[in-house]
Amino acid sequence: PDSLHQEAAVLVLGAIAEGAGEAIEGHLGAVMPFLRDTLRDGTLLTKATAAWTVSRYAGWMRRNAGIGVVGEIVGILVSTVAVPGNGKASKAAFTAISVLAEQARDVLLPALPSLANALVSHVEGDPSLAWYDCVQTVSVSMDGPFGETGVV
Repeated sequence: PDSLHQEAAVLVLGAIAEGAGEAIEGHLGAVMPFLRDTLRDGTLLTKATAAWTVSRYAGWMRRNAGIGVVGEIVGILVSTVAVPGNGKASKAAFTAISVLAEQARDVLLPALPSLANALVSHVEGDPSLAWYDCVQTVSVSMDGPFGETGVV
């Protein structure tokens, strides 16, 4: 689809999460693959908007999505921040990872070692304030497992 229409659709999905989230929850199983694909293949603006939208449904993901779905989305978010020059998309991805770490903690636990390694490896570049916030949020949300795994 046209990238502007796609970005608008993703923005609407995120915007309605607050007021109409319960009404759309029955459809999120079908919507998540679209958001996943948009995170992977969209323009930078669309990726940033998709990251924000995914974070708006973190509670649903905790209740309804397995580690496969959450892990795949987090993996795509991490790959977004690994590409230099992604700017807003990287910032949105760091924020989405933080929200998922807070709200979908139980589902995210099995992905902790790879997530921690990916975040730490990103410091080799020029870490942004969003990176520091993400690492801090993930470490606070996962304090027991971080220390137990010896990753960080």
